[in-house]
Amino acid sequence: MTSAPNLDAGNRYTVVVRDEAAGQGTGQGTGQGTGQGTGQGTGWIVTILDPDGREVSERACRDETEAITFASTVRQHADWLSEGRFREIYRIPEGA
Repeated sequence: MTSAPNLDAGNRYTVVVRDEAAGQGTGQGTGQGTGQGTGQGTGWIVTILDPDGREVSERACRDETEAITFASTVRQHADWLSEGRFREIYRIPEGA
């Protein structure tokens, strides 16, 4: 038997997707919009923000599709998991 996700966890972690080539991001936690890049520069970055808005994890992605897909997965985990379990999965130290 599979248990239902913990929807009442109150997880406050968010995620931001940025196109470093264009210096643009999609905004935290919304998943709306994308940066318009030129294919130059460092590429796409997905950043996890703690409840205080501090960057606690960052992942470089090879393209927009990978960045959006990874960010979507992180958002789902934030919706389903408690903050403690979320920190475990993404290896975020307590207090970070």
